[in-house]
Amino acid sequence: MRIGCNVRDAEQAEVVIRHGLDYIEMNLCRLVTMEEDEFLRFAERIDASPIKIEVFNLLLPFDGSIPIIGPEASEEKQCVYFEKAFARAARLGAQLMVFGSARARAVPQGYPADQAHRELIGFLRRLMGYADRYGITMVIEPVCGKEAENPVKVIPDAVRLCEEVDHPALFALCDLYHMYYENEPMENIVKAGSWIRHAHISGIDEGRRYPTLDDGYDYGPFFDALKRAGYDDRLTMECFDMNIDAGIRDSMPLFEKYC
Repeated sequence: MRIGCNVRDAEQAEVVIRHGLDYIEMNLCRLVTMEEDEFLRFAERIDASPIKIEVFNLLLPFDGSIPIIGPEASEEKQCVYFEKAFARAARLGAQLMVFGSARARAVPQGYPADQAHRELIGFLRRLMGYADRYGITMVIEPVCGKEAENPVKVIPDAVRLCEEVDHPALFALCDLYHMYYENEPMENIVKAGSWIRHAHISGIDEGRRYPTLDDGYDYGPFFDALKRAGYDDRLTMECFDMNIDAGIRDSMPLFEKYC
């Protein structure tokens, strides 16, 4: 497997570059908020780096300010955002994007379920138009209900959406943290098989610290399920611990053991 790390800004990206991981994953919504001069300087730094930003997550603003379901959803607002977001991500060499954004896809209380589902499918089809334009693969991320009430909580939910949208570049993601808090069996990874095109890992503590061999959790079944599913691609550390330098260093023995 290829090991990467999620970053929130240019400074964290520098840490990943120093550690010599295989790739960087970054929050797309942060990329959009950069001023043009800041973005161009960042792009030049990544151009010169041996490690690229291959993956983007947090597709939509974390605060849910661009909803995709419900009366406040605006296709025009989504399109304005994605025109800028995809162009910038493609400039940095994006190969894959993660559609999690559980707050943006949350169903408003009392909103008709059938209507919400139609709007979600419509959004995904519009999203794949941008993916097609830039040759980017999209993956749907299940997000546990503890983090945000949303219609895609487990891997089978994501796979069903992929099947319904029926686009050759739309797949699913597995995230250990969300699987743990949704009590999702690891066997779901195996059953999904080739639908899984990306994976996230972190500690299962509330703070989503970097995973280590001695943090009290047995990561073996997660890695075993990935291998039984035939998965041997990117695995991103998606953690909330701001001490990224120590986090990466302390996590490496885990990957040395299981990868």
